[in-house]
Order: sequence, then C-alpha cells, then structure tokens
Amino acid sequence: VKGKFFSDFSMIIYNGSGNVVFTSADAATGWDGTFNGERMPAGAYAYLITVKTTGGAEKRRTGTVTLLR
Repeated sequence: VKGKFFSDFSMIIYNGSGNVVFTSADAATGWDGTFNGERMPAGAYAYLITVKTTGGAEKRRTGTVTLLR
C-alpha cells in the first residue's frame, strides 16, 4: 500500500542460512510461511524492510520474526 507516508516499499525475509525465502514490493502482502509452495520449518527468520518516504529519505528496518507451526 503506497500511501501518504512512503512511495517505495521492499521486504525481504531470509532463512537461518541467509537464503532469501520471500520478497515483496507491496506493503499489503505478507509472508505466509512458505517458500516455493513448501511450508518452512518453525524458527526464527530475519527480515529487511526498506521504504522511501515521500520526502525522499530511505529508511531501513531489520529484525527477526518467529514462525510457529
């Protein structure tokens, strides 16, 4: 959802080995816990979210999300 606060959005989720398991350029689209149609195992996954504000500044946020099954 590109709105009044940012013009560009990117989200990348990585598994424990550092491989990309999900990418999205749409803030309204979340990760469903799968990769190539296969359910990923429970555990911690790293994320990187990058947005460009309407003022032109780039903001990055990193962290982890825990997938529960």
